Amino acid sequence: MPTKSTRASRGVQVDDVWAVADGVLAQRERPTIERVRTHLGRGSAPAPPP
Repeated sequence: MPTKSTRASRGVQVDDVWAVADGVLAQRERPTIERVRTHLGRGSAPAPPP
């Protein structure tokens, strides 16, 4: 059975993204990647395809 690590995780967590996206939708805005990153204050832009 997997257990959650007590060590601090790196990067943006999925739950954080969903919470921000819900908040953006509540403001009647589209939850784009850039908008979510701006609200989170962290995260990197997706890499372009090769």
